[in-house]
Amino acid sequence: MADLLAYLYFLPFTDEPGNITNGKKLFSEMRCSECHGQDKERGKLMYIDHSKYQDMPKMDLIASIWNHSLEIKKAGSEEYISWPLVRQREIADLVEFIRAPK
Repeated sequence: MADLLAYLYFLPFTDEPGNITNGKKLFSEMRCSECHGQDKERGKLMYIDHSKYQDMPKMDLIASIWNHSLEIKKAGSEEYISWPLVRQREIADLVEFIRAPK
């Protein structure tokens, strides 16, 4: 039931394509890049291999971010990083940035 509700909640987040430039800016501003480096540069935890997500359906990527939220919250509290407030438009932008070829 939780998966169904999460799916229905995030469904509107995939209506319009996001903006890659805004997504890159948000990735930095929300401090995602501190733990998840890019372009094979390791952050505190790992780097993001964008090619892994290029062909992933948007809903699957959003679901994986949702499922990752407890880890984000735990790592953020250990690093004294406040929980980011993400609006609908921002999720779309982040998804487009993560899925964009590098």
